[in-house]
Amino acid sequence: MRRWWQFSHSSSQLFVKIRFLGIIAGIILWIATNNVVKVIKYDFSFLHFMLNNFTASYDQKMASKWGFYNFLKFVKDHTPPTALIVHPHPAGPWINLGHELLLQYFLYPRQLEQGPPGEVERSWMLTHTLVAWGEGTTQDKRMYGWPKFPVNVRKFYYMPSKRKFFLDELGVILGDSGQLLTSSERLLDNYMSDSEKEIDHHSIIELNGRSLEYLELTYTLSTYDYWTKKVNFSLMPETLIQVKVKASVKYSINLIAEVEYDTGKIAIFSSLPNRKIGSWESLSISELYSKAKEYAQLKGWDLREMRITKVGVNTGLPLPLPYLEKYGVIELERGQERETPDKRIDHSPLFLSLGDFYRVKGNLEEAKVNYELAVKLYSASIWAHYRLGDIYRKKNEPVKAIAQYKKTIQLEPDVSWFYFALAEVYKEQNKTDLAKRYYTKALELDPLNSWAKLALEAISKKG
Repeated sequence: MRRWWQFSHSSSQLFVKIRFLGIIAGIILWIATNNVVKVIKYDFSFLHFMLNNFTASYDQKMASKWGFYNFLKFVKDHTPPTALIVHPHPAGPWINLGHELLLQYFLYPRQLEQGPPGEVERSWMLTHTLVAWGEGTTQDKRMYGWPKFPVNVRKFYYMPSKRKFFLDELGVILGDSGQLLTSSERLLDNYMSDSEKEIDHHSIIELNGRSLEYLELTYTLSTYDYWTKKVNFSLMPETLIQVKVKASVKYSINLIAEVEYDTGKIAIFSSLPNRKIGSWESLSISELYSKAKEYAQLKGWDLREMRITKVGVNTGLPLPLPYLEKYGVIELERGQERETPDKRIDHSPLFLSLGDFYRVKGNLEEAKVNYELAVKLYSASIWAHYRLGDIYRKKNEPVKAIAQYKKTIQLEPDVSWFYFALAEVYKEQNKTDLAKRYYTKALELDPLNSWAKLALEAISKKG
């Protein structure tokens, strides 16, 4: 009886083991079969492409096989072989574009570091930052976009991005008459530019009985791109500059006016950017007289006469954070040598660039002067306001830092990092409730903001 029980028990255990092994084998077979099917489907898809595209180039073949090939080729074409590039971690939407082995294969001999820049071992050696929106089908758009933190931008090259603009009623209104005075020139002239672009279309078109100026441009770099017409009007206290625009991209265009002073000095003033997509809106520069007068006094220029000599638009506004051009590569500002900038004409992008240069060099006073000039000429210069906040924070001037960060949030209320920066100042002032409020807001806008998450956890532990 005992032997029978032992035999029965052993048989039962053997059956359990066999069944377990059978289940494991079935799972392995299912996974293998599933992967084989995927591989076959993928290979047949690629084979189908090859059969229908005998004359396809190497790049076309690679793009068919690797969906992100064109992007990484673009990065390779816009970085030197000696570049050290920081990229996202291989998680979430960046499984491929954060995968170091894949990146090493396609970007060799460039070296790589996983970001963010301030947390990598060779942060002082970094030369470039990858910009990658991310892949996948998640409905939560907050998960996309890398980087979502400030970086020291010198040049931002991005995949070709088209912008379309309709312009109407560009001109100057003098006094209370409301009469719009325009230039005799028919088309805008590309006056000054720090951009790389293709001019796809530029002409006067008839639309709904009106003659409109139409611009269609494809950018791969856009720091600024001024299109202007010559005018010649005395700048008076009641002078108003205006234009009506319809743009295909939000925050991509603003109005500009060139003011020439009696001594020959020139400054370009800018309006707020467009806020709409695909519908008409008016852009204007009000109180230009007082702005031009205040700027001249700041610079020590003669105020006997001020004239408006050009009016136009800047179609090359950089888009906000996270970088809405979505895919590209940023050359970092490291204080490297550069060509002497043309200082004959004062304009906001020039001073923003100089501010970044001096800040990286550690000359905060000179950086502050240039950022302040940048916001005098363009009050919506988000990065100038943000950098001023950083400088005031380092100088232990929290009231001024808070004012600049709040101005940044007012201009761009959907950027997580700006709330995080404001929360940091409040934390340093031991204003825990305010710090907690802004850390929480930062996390609402970006659930992946690990800095805000850690700071909020630290506050909660302290009680």
